[in-house]
Amino acid sequence: MEQIKKENYLKKFSIFFILSAVSFTILILCFALYEIVKYRDIIYKEKAQHEDSQKTNTINKYYDNYKQLLKSIQINPLFTIYLKNPSKENLKNSISLFESFVSYDKHITQLRYIDIKGQEQIRIDRSNVNSNYKIIKNPILQNKEHRDYFEKSIKLAKGEVYTSKIDLNIENKKIEIPYKPVLRFAVPIFEENKRVGILIINIFAEELLDTIKESKDFDITIYDQDKEVLVSNNNLQNEWTRYLKKAKVINKNSIIFEDLLIKSSDYENLFIAFSSKSWLNRFLAFFDYKIFLLFALVIFIAFLSAYYLARIPKKLFDKITSQQEILIQQSKTSAMGEMIAILAHQWRQPLNQISVLIQEIEFKKQLNLLSDEEFETISNKIKNSLSYMSHTINDFRDFLKPSKEKNKFNILDAIKDTITLIDAKFLNDYVSCEIINNSNSINEYTITSYENEFKHVIINILNNSIDALKMSNEEADKKITIELSSKKNIINIKISDNGGGIEDSIKDKIFEPYKSTKEAQQGTGLGLYMSKLIIENNFHGKISAKNLDNKAVFTITLYKDLI
Repeated sequence: MEQIKKENYLKKFSIFFILSAVSFTILILCFALYEIVKYRDIIYKEKAQHEDSQKTNTINKYYDNYKQLLKSIQINPLFTIYLKNPSKENLKNSISLFESFVSYDKHITQLRYIDIKGQEQIRIDRSNVNSNYKIIKNPILQNKEHRDYFEKSIKLAKGEVYTSKIDLNIENKKIEIPYKPVLRFAVPIFEENKRVGILIINIFAEELLDTIKESKDFDITIYDQDKEVLVSNNNLQNEWTRYLKKAKVINKNSIIFEDLLIKSSDYENLFIAFSSKSWLNRFLAFFDYKIFLLFALVIFIAFLSAYYLARIPKKLFDKITSQQEILIQQSKTSAMGEMIAILAHQWRQPLNQISVLIQEIEFKKQLNLLSDEEFETISNKIKNSLSYMSHTINDFRDFLKPSKEKNKFNILDAIKDTITLIDAKFLNDYVSCEIINNSNSINEYTITSYENEFKHVIINILNNSIDALKMSNEEADKKITIELSSKKNIINIKISDNGGGIEDSIKDKIFEPYKSTKEAQQGTGLGLYMSKLIIENNFHGKISAKNLDNKAVFTITLYKDLI
C-alpha cells in the first residue's frame, strides 16, 4: 500500500505556498499595470489626437499644393495662348511650361492636357521618382474619352478640382511591381466660358503615405470607407487589400483613436487609426529591474514562510501516519490469522491420514504381517501426504510474502490460484464457486503489477462472501460467482454471492475502517478497507459494492493503461 511521505508533503506544500504567493504578487502587479496602462491610454489618446491633427494638416497641405499647381498652369499665359491658338510654336511653349513643373517636382509621374474629345494633346511622363521625365508625342498619345477620371473631371464646374482615389499604378492591365501608389488631380479647362478639356496631374503618393503612417508611439493604419486597408506601419497588417485581394482585418479593440483623414471627389474617404504598440513592449518598458527585485524578495519570503508553515501540522501528520501504520499492521495480523486457520484446516486431513498409516505399519509389524511391498505402498502414501503439506505451506508462504516489485501475471489465473488456496474453507462451509469468463482470450487479463496484493484483495472479498453465506439462514445452495470481462483496456471483475446482500445500515460505509459485515468476534473491519486502498493506490482502479437481486455484488475496475 502506498504510504504518505513527509518529505513529499513538505515539498508539495512549499511549492504550493510559493506559487500562491508569486501568483498573488503577479495579480497585484497586473492590477497596478492595468491602472498604469489605463492612465497611459488617456495620455496616448491625447498624443494620438495631436499626431492626427499634424497628419491631417500634412495631407491637406499636400493636396492643396497640387491643386494650386494645376491652377497656376491653368492661368499661365503660355498655356492660355495655346488654348486660343494651338499652333506648333504655342504647343512647344506649353510643353516647356509643363516641363518646368515636372522637372521641379520629382513626385509628378504624369502631367497632361486632354482636349474635350478625350485626346491627349500634351503629356510628360516619369517612370519613378529617381528617373528623368520624358515628353510623349504622337502617335503614342492616347484617347482617354472613356476613362473614369476624364468623365468625372470634364463635368466639373469652373474652379472645381477632381481628386482621385489613392490606388496602385497599373501598366498593361497589371499592377506594377514594385507597387507604386498614385494620386490624381484634375481641373476642367475653359476658353471664353467654353469647356475645352481637362488638365490632369498624376502624383507618386508613396512618400506621402510613408510620412502619414510614420510614428514611434503608435501602429498606424490608413483605410477607406469600406475598411479596405491602404497602408500600415504594422508589419502584421495586410496592405492594399482591395487591389491585392487580401483579407481586410482591422483590430478595433486595439484602436486608441481614429479619425477621418481626407475626402476625395472620387467617392473615397480615407480614415486613420492609431493603435497601441505591442502590449508586450509596453509591459517590458514598465517591467524594469525594480520589479525583478520585488519578485526575488517575494519568492524568498514565500519560501521561508512555506518551510516554517509546513512544519506546524507535523504532529498531526505524524499521528495520522501512526494510525495508518497501526491499521496496516492490524490488517496484516488479521489476514495472517485467517491464513493460519485455513492452513490448519487443510493440514488436518493429511495429518490424520499419516497417523492412520503409521498405526497400520506398527500393527502389521507386531504381527509380522508387514511385507516389503506393503511397507513401500504405505511409505509412498505418507510421502504423498507430506508432499501435499509442503506444497500447501509453500503456497501460503508465497502469498504472505510482500510484493516489492511488479511482475506480469494473469488475473484469471491469480483468481483460480486464490480459490485453490482457500479451497478447504469452501468445502468446510459447503460453498460452491463459479468463474465466468466473458472475454474471447484470457491474454486480455494479463497485467503487470503486484500479484500478491491482488490475491489479498480477492481473498478479502471471498472470505467476506463465505462468512455472509455462513451467517445466512437460507438452506438453498450457497454460491459465489466471479464474472470477468475485458473491453478497450478496461478489466471488470464482479464477485457476487447469494447470501442476501449487504445490510442497508453499513452499505454506504462498507469500505471504511472498522466497518465489519461479520459477527463482532469474527472480523476486524479492515479487510475491505485495505482492499480499497490497494486497488485505488497501487492499481489506480476502482472498487465498489452494491445489492442486486438480493445479492451482494463487489465490482473491481482496472485500467490497463494506468497500472
